Amino acid sequence: MNTHIAPRWLAATGIMSGVLYYIGGHVLQPTGDPSQGMKDTEIVEWARDSYGALWAGGIVSLASALLILTWGVVLADRLDVWTRGRAVPHVARASVALTAGVLGISGIMQVLSGAASMPGEPLESESAVPVLSILYGNLAASAWCLLAPAAVCVALSGAAPRWMRITSGVLAVPLIATVALPPVSWPFGMLWVIVISAGLLAIPAEVRQSEI
Repeated sequence: MNTHIAPRWLAATGIMSGVLYYIGGHVLQPTGDPSQGMKDTEIVEWARDSYGALWAGGIVSLASALLILTWGVVLADRLDVWTRGRAVPHVARASVALTAGVLGISGIMQVLSGAASMPGEPLESESAVPVLSILYGNLAASAWCLLAPAAVCVALSGAAPRWMRITSGVLAVPLIATVALPPVSWPFGMLWVIVISAGLLAIPAEVRQSEI
């Protein structure tokens, strides 16, 4: 991969993945939370009233997962330049790939929830839509704790900018802590992705050239 353009691709895909995640999982998300005491029949009605938003949100969430998968590849490329520890880039790549995989599964579930709730669409199981609707939201919010190893890797990369290593180390702490309660990990994970992406975009061009 061309390491001269890698930081800009990293910034673009990282920031955009966070933006799309928020749009797909929060802006387009219908009012109401199926996981908060709603009965199955209420969830089915909720989904049927908002099937278009569910379907569109799932598509956007899938796009976010694909972007963060690309971001992980470029992040590993950058860490390969910044560290002598050969395991560090591989661990970071696996961490981001696993996160993207869970986010992708969540997006597919969201799409299926919307598609199964379309008018005239027969339900093979009355519990299918409630199960999908509850799972996709919890998976999407929980996936971000899986970025903790990647955040630690950036913190340990000796040649990375000092402020970036410190910031990554600070955000790695709540990401590790949220393993005990994964659904609260998404603000910390998304903040880490955006901050690291924006930081890499700000690296002077002469520094990027010297790393080639």
